[in-house]
Amino acid sequence: MHVRGFSSTVYDKKQYRLEILNLPGALVPESDQDISLLGLPSESDWILFGPYSDKTLMRNHLMYTWNRDMGRYGVRCRFVEVFLDKDGNGAIEFGDGTESSGTDYWGVYVLMENIKQGKNRIDIDKVRPWHTTEPEITGGYVLKKDHNKMRCRAAKI
Repeated sequence: MHVRGFSSTVYDKKQYRLEILNLPGALVPESDQDISLLGLPSESDWILFGPYSDKTLMRNHLMYTWNRDMGRYGVRCRFVEVFLDKDGNGAIEFGDGTESSGTDYWGVYVLMENIKQGKNRIDIDKVRPWHTTEPEITGGYVLKKDHNKMRCRAAKI
């Protein structure tokens, strides 16, 4: 688990990327492990989106749901309440709900799929350097713009 985002890192409620790994001692240690969380399709990469600037906590969730209802792509997601045993004592501390009280309650988050190419996410073909003409370059595209880089994936439709 690590903090994700660029501009959102200044918010009190951080965004997190989760990667599910096999436990040490497993047949293939430290490798991605695809699992289903809360009924979502199996994958190893997840996002805990903390809707800090959205006081309704549901704008992104609604947009993704409405997109799926219209037959378009929309990230699958679930509302979750997040608790993290920060001191590692095996007990969840509630305190008075403030950061200084030592509470392990982090608040309401949205567990979301990480947008990526895959059979359980966006099932598209990769465009290879030797794909320079139709039909290899026709179809839909997925653009990803990170802070300082941009990637493109294409789909044959």
